[in-house]
Amino acid sequence: MRSPHPVDGEADLIRASDAAHIIKNFWVQLTEGDFKLPADVVEKYGPPLALVSTSHVEELLKQQDKGAKLAPKLTTTHISPGKFEKVRVGLAERF
Repeated sequence: MRSPHPVDGEADLIRASDAAHIIKNFWVQLTEGDFKLPADVVEKYGPPLALVSTSHVEELLKQQDKGAKLAPKLTTTHISPGKFEKVRVGLAERF
């Protein structure tokens, strides 16, 4: 986010979150539903799909319930967090 510098003539100040909060914000966005990447991002980076989804993580969680533990710290809270879990940076970083 840009803010004007308090001293006239100086470059704008740019504020950014630390890495942990960037991960948390992205995780919360994913848990709120699928989203489509903009066309220019798809064109520039060429991902196989333009749709970003957590369906593969949900499937992994289902498989783990059957016995295989590929991601032992993954829980249902990671897929559908409540209000208070969404603000917890540590929960987003853990899986």
